[in-house]
Amino acid sequence: MRFLRPEGETLVHLGRHHATAVVRPTLVTDDPMDDITPIDTPLRLQLASELPGHQGAMVHACGYADDRGSVLFIARSGGGKTTTARKLPDAHVLSDDLVAVRRTADGWDAHALPFVGEWRRPTVPRRGRLRALVFLRKSDDLSVSVCPPSVAFPDMLQAMVWFAKGDPAAAALLDHAHDLIRAVPVRRARHPARAAGDAPDRPLARVNTATDLRFGPVALRVEGPAVHPLLDPWRAPVTADARRVVVTVAATLPTGTNPATAAVGFALAAHADRDDVTLRGDPGRPTPWLAALCEIVARDAPTHGCLLLHAGAVTVPGGVALLLAPPGVGKTTAVRGAGGRAFASNAVLVDLTGRPRPPMVWAMPFTREPAPELESARSLPLAAVAFVQRSPTRPLNGSRVRWQPFA
Repeated sequence: MRFLRPEGETLVHLGRHHATAVVRPTLVTDDPMDDITPIDTPLRLQLASELPGHQGAMVHACGYADDRGSVLFIARSGGGKTTTARKLPDAHVLSDDLVAVRRTADGWDAHALPFVGEWRRPTVPRRGRLRALVFLRKSDDLSVSVCPPSVAFPDMLQAMVWFAKGDPAAAALLDHAHDLIRAVPVRRARHPARAAGDAPDRPLARVNTATDLRFGPVALRVEGPAVHPLLDPWRAPVTADARRVVVTVAATLPTGTNPATAAVGFALAAHADRDDVTLRGDPGRPTPWLAALCEIVARDAPTHGCLLLHAGAVTVPGGVALLLAPPGVGKTTAVRGAGGRAFASNAVLVDLTGRPRPPMVWAMPFTREPAPELESARSLPLAAVAFVQRSPTRPLNGSRVRWQPFA
């Protein structure tokens, strides 16, 4: 194989388990070390040819890894890999150009490689359990969506690097591409092309590929952008059979979206194996997140013997007291006035199975007016139920709450 360079050329003879490079520099320099290409090129070729026989492949991608795992951002040349690398913390970038993936007994790992593109920064040996594949595409707006296998497979195969035509070992890449796209979530990310003058190193928002949330006995695995921080207290490990919620972000909601949910800024489509949630616009807005998950929990709670109630709650001796009232009457005001006894401002999940007795009550974060200081991701026994009424003669506040038996 012959590679022309501004300073000369490199001839690489690729054999089985070895490669030989012949360097022919020009008069500019007689020292091959002035140009890394003679070393870099045969290493790339040899590694690309060896990996398929060791349950691996070299992938044309930007790689990122931290203590949560790794993500590959896959694109053709000029598709945004280096731009993505520049927006990520340097210490966690595996490469902006080439990343190795390798199958293990319990998943796929992504490995850093010393081969970089325009990022031009050194990498360090590290690896991470592969959590997701993201195929980058330039577009007029920003959106993230699920990538179907029929689209992901040819793109994944095209991204795998192979130089030795006709080598039967290359057939392994077909199996690797097929297995890889079925082993981890696959997404398409459309992003605007960077305009002249834009800051190339502006950080990206933190992204999680999967977040486990538990609302009482209702367990959800949310796949997509990072969930809103208001939901962080409800993070908890879930089992493999947890309901999947696939979240995408788009400029507009799908045609036929329920007008009630569209007014809040989300669309919800239920399927046998998952729920698809589309968030309109900025995923940093809390209300669409909370409203979408509220609908899912309200729908699934009865299958667990529970009921989601529109109620505030405060702690009392023996557990919690539910505060029931129509919207606007004063539940949140009463909870706020309870100070340190605040338990939930707007929604609770109540166990109706009668096991144990008394029923357990879980605080829920679902509200259109988030008040994180009034929420607590915990459960307590049900001790009392109160119906809140606004006094016609004086405002309702913490110092003027009057409790009386319900007749």
